[in-house]
Amino acid sequence: MTPKVIFHIGQTKTGTTSFLNFCWRHRDLLRRRGILYPGNQLGRHRNHSPLVASYIAHRPEGPSLALRWSHRTEAVRDLAGEIDATQAGTVLISSEHFSKHFDRPEALRLATDFSRYEPRIVITLRSLHGRFLSAYNTHVTAGGWLTIEEYARSVLIPVTRYMSMRETLLIWQEAFGAERIHVIDYDAQIDVTPAILRHCGFDESLAGTGRHRNRVSLLPGNIEALRRANVAIKRTVARGDSLAGWAALSLLSILCRQPLAMLSSMSRRRTWALSAPAIKALDEIAASDRQFVAETYGLALVGDAQARERILVSETPPA
Repeated sequence: MTPKVIFHIGQTKTGTTSFLNFCWRHRDLLRRRGILYPGNQLGRHRNHSPLVASYIAHRPEGPSLALRWSHRTEAVRDLAGEIDATQAGTVLISSEHFSKHFDRPEALRLATDFSRYEPRIVITLRSLHGRFLSAYNTHVTAGGWLTIEEYARSVLIPVTRYMSMRETLLIWQEAFGAERIHVIDYDAQIDVTPAILRHCGFDESLAGTGRHRNRVSLLPGNIEALRRANVAIKRTVARGDSLAGWAALSLLSILCRQPLAMLSSMSRRRTWALSAPAIKALDEIAASDRQFVAETYGLALVGDAQARERILVSETPPA
């Protein structure tokens, strides 16, 4: 019997890291319940980003997604061999990089490569306001130095596919068909891990998985302190003239971020300031996404009113 193949494609900032860590830690449990979480293409990863990298190897970011990756034909052959050899009824392939990096050609190629398995797509959708704030947190904690206004300009005006449910879903609809795409409302879930696994046929109780959140967003004061530290380190690195100096400064950046976050935690501010045009862009994209998902999938997204309330119009004009 040909197993059912499910691609869980993200989105980013929807609990994917926690979900993937759960699947990696409990892959034996999943296997006993008839779900294969393939391992041939993982390398040192806990997700299937090496497979993603093999499809976008022609881009600069392609190989950088994975410590281990191979050419697409080899990657597909290895994965298909593992799928064909399994006794499991369901195969779960998961990486948020599918939705983040795949454009129309890659999604169509993936659909063709795995067409004999009649694959289905599972995607978790999060309201734009909460996802935007979470993405900005990640930008800064990963070493970025853009202000929140600058970051908004880079991803919202004009809108990028990364921030649009509609633009992302249209790519995957064309490749796989809307009837094969299952959407989950992140904001309506206490924990997305059981919700995703239910689409794989795993209906058992998984009490407690919601405690294993791997990335928690910091307050505005924390983020601003870290951002300023990143700016200072970036300027120092720019003046450096040796690889050893750059490495030392990178280590300093990592070491100083946590103490700065602790010092800035005394801040009581919990709101973010954005220009009126940036807030308008956020609201318009969110409204378009909600309408599209409701009309296409019959799902009324809950939204994140709390995140929206934390974004206020800046009292000073953006630089």
